[in-house]
Formats: sequence, structure tokens, C-alpha cells
Amino acid sequence: MRKDLLSRKKFRLLILLILLLVGQSAFSQEISVSGKVTSSLEGMPLPGVSIVEKGTVTGVVSDYDGNYRLTVASNATFVFSYVGFITEEVAVNNQSIVNIAYQKEV
Repeated sequence: MRKDLLSRKKFRLLILLILLLVGQSAFSQEISVSGKVTSSLEGMPLPGVSIVEKGTVTGVVSDYDGNYRLTVASNATFVFSYVGFITEEVAVNNQSIVNIAYQKEV
């Protein structure tokens, strides 16, 4: 009888762990997003643009060719900022590629 009680506790613990793992993976769906930042006027790549996931400290800076790659939540919003350009927010909407033609401040 004691052995039966112990196996029930182990079974319940196993079910609880499975449910916790499934629940965690459902809420933390992350995707890898890449893209290119260019000037809207000249179409030239913009190096050094800050790309941050809104509401977090997760971010990167675009490389020499204006390219970036970042792993974020599938429903994230990017905040693009660069000296002399308008700060823009762009929703990822579960896309794996997010390119932006960035506008200069007037």
C-alpha cells in the first residue's frame, strides 16, 4: 500500500511537470527576426541604428550594411532610433523579416 501511494505521488508530480513545461512553451514563443535598415531618401544602408524590443532591454545595433538579427517574442514591437532620424515603432506580427526605410527628421 505504501508503494502504491508513492507511485501515485510520482505520477502526479510527473503530470504537474509536463503541464508546467507545456504552459511555459505556449507563452514564450520567440522567433528570430532579421532585416535591413535603409534611408528612405537615398536607399542607402544605415549602420548603427538601434533596434530594441519595446518594453524590454533586448536590442541590437545594425551592422555596416544596415542588417540586423534579433530573437524576440512573436508579438513584439521594434523601436528603431538613430541620430537625425524619426524614432519609429514597427510591429513584428510573427514575421521573420522586418525591413524599414527610415525617415530623416525635418
